[in-house]
Amino acid sequence: MNGSGEAMTGVYVYRYFAEGHYFPPVDGVGHVTLIRGSQD
Repeated sequence: MNGSGEAMTGVYVYRYFAEGHYFPPVDGVGHVTLIRGSQD
């Protein structure tokens, strides 16, 4: 959410790319499921 406030319940997808001097470039995708509960 890049600091824009509270995130809503849902599935958030991300993509990454990494490279370095000692390993080949790697890219991939993943997801995080956010389930918000109530604060009683």
